[in-house]
Amino acid sequence: MCTNYAKQNAEMNKITNAHYFTGRADDLTGNLCKMAKGDNIVVLCDPPRAGLNEKAIIHLRNNAKVKKILYMSINPIASSKVYKNFTMQPGGKMCGEPFLPTKAVAIDMTPHTKVIHFVTIWERCSSVKNRKAD
Repeated sequence: MCTNYAKQNAEMNKITNAHYFTGRADDLTGNLCKMAKGDNIVVLCDPPRAGLNEKAIIHLRNNAKVKKILYMSINPIASSKVYKNFTMQPGGKMCGEPFLPTKAVAIDMTPHTKVIHFVTIWERCSSVKNRKAD
């Protein structure tokens, strides 16, 4: 259902270079990373409470085309494990360049509950360093 709204929103705003997928991230990311075109891919992750699976993180880290990740979370404990995998130095399974958090915001999407959505923007280390050099 959310992908339908996203497609409608893109159509209204004349956005033609976006694609939307639903499913388990660990099942989708490998194939999506292979078929993605362009060299500046932005990924929006809205995982379940348990957080993004390590297999999906490995696919994102190891694909140099992925330059930015917008990560949504409502579970800070699960997120800390994901954040560690985003930022760790290359080695072992995490071969690709790490990401750094560049922006974060808390959003109260469900007022009158204790749930807060936390959105973090992650960018490749080299992108952040290049921007600081300018």
